[in-house]
Amino acid sequence: MKEHNTKLIRIYAGEFLAAQKARIIAEIEALKSDIGYSEQIVFHADKERRKAEKNCFNVAEVQCYSNSILKAAICLSRLIKKEHPVYLHAHGIKSVFIAIIAKWLILTNRPFLIYEVHGAAAFESLYRHQKSLSRWLRFLIVYFLESLAVLLSNRILLVSKKIVHYYPLLKFKRCVVIPRFISEEHIDWNKQEISETFKLFKSFSDNAKKHHKKIIVYSGGAAVWQCVEEMLKIMGFLTEKCRFCMAIFTYEQDKFKKKALKYAQDPDVFFSGNLKDAELISALSLCDIGILLRKNLVLNQVASPTKLYEYLYAGLALITTDSVVEALPIIQQTKAGIILKDLFLTNIEKTCSFVESNLNSILNTRKNLLAYRHELTWAKGKILLQKLYDKVNI
Repeated sequence: MKEHNTKLIRIYAGEFLAAQKARIIAEIEALKSDIGYSEQIVFHADKERRKAEKNCFNVAEVQCYSNSILKAAICLSRLIKKEHPVYLHAHGIKSVFIAIIAKWLILTNRPFLIYEVHGAAAFESLYRHQKSLSRWLRFLIVYFLESLAVLLSNRILLVSKKIVHYYPLLKFKRCVVIPRFISEEHIDWNKQEISETFKLFKSFSDNAKKHHKKIIVYSGGAAVWQCVEEMLKIMGFLTEKCRFCMAIFTYEQDKFKKKALKYAQDPDVFFSGNLKDAELISALSLCDIGILLRKNLVLNQVASPTKLYEYLYAGLALITTDSVVEALPIIQQTKAGIILKDLFLTNIEKTCSFVESNLNSILNTRKNLLAYRHELTWAKGKILLQKLYDKVNI
C-alpha cells in the first residue's frame, strides 16, 4: 500500500469507554496499514487523561488540553496551523464543536471534517432526565446542536442506519455506516499468556459439558435500559428448568452477583470482570447462547452493540429483543436466534415459555452463523473506511 503521508487529527472529548477506545484503535490501525495514512495525531480535550492514554494508540503524537470547548478549540487551531492535516476526525458532539470552532479560527487551508456519530445524544438525554421538568427543553437544545454539527461537517460516520430515521438532515449528507466490528486482536490471542480467569472459566465449561449442560452467557454492563432483571430471570429459568449454567462477564459484578444468585445456585454461575479482550471471543465460544436484551428506546435502536458482534462471531445462538435492530437481519436469515418483542418483557413467564419452546431450534442452527464471520470483522470495516476517506484532494 502506497503511503499518502497524510496527517489526520482525531479529536475525542469526554469519557473514554472501552468499546470506543477499541474502535478508535482499530480505525487508526486500518488507516495506517491498509489505506496508507501514515501520520496521525490523537487530540484529547482533557489534561487529566494524558498519562493514562498517551501510549495506547501507537500514533505519532497524543496531545491533551483543557476541558473547556473554547480553550481546546484554540489549542486545536494552533495544532492545525502547525501540522497542516488533511482531515479532522471528531468523535461525538463535544469533539465536533471543538473541531468546528477551530476551523472557524483558521482563515485558509481548513481541513476536511468527519463527524463520527456514536448514538442519539438528544434521545439519551431525554431518557436520563425523565424526572427533570426541563427535560424537553434539554432535548430540543441537544437535538439542535446535533443537527447543526451534521450540517457543518463534511462527511458523517454512523454506526447504524437506523439513526437516519430520527435525524432527517443525515439524508442530505454523505454518510458511511460502519458498525462495531470485531477487531483482529480480539481473535488472535495465541501468542499471549493465558490468564487464570480464562483457565477457571475453561474448567467451568468442561464441568458443564461433563454434566451435559449448556451455557448461557451475558457480557456487558448493568445500565437501566439493558434489562438486567428480566435477563437474569430468563437465565435463571433456563438454569433451573433446561439444564443450563450461566456465565456473566462484566466489570459491574457487584450489581449482578446478589441478583443472579436469586435465580440460580452458586455452582451453576460463573462471574468474571477481568478477562482480557483477546480472550473474550474464545471464552464466548465455549458457551452456547448469548443473551442481549434492550428496552424499546431510540437510543437502543440506533446503537450497534459490540457484544452483539462478539456473540455472533463466537457462533452463539442469540436471545435478543426487536429493539436491537442490527441483529434482526442476521437472525432472520440464519434462524440462529430468538427475537422477543418488547412487550414480552412485561410477562416474564410467557417469555420463558417461548424461549424454552424454541431452544432446540436455535441451538441446531448455530452453525449457520459461521458463514457470516467474514462480515463481522474489520476486514470489511476497512473497505467501508476507505469509502469514508476517498475523493478528497490530498
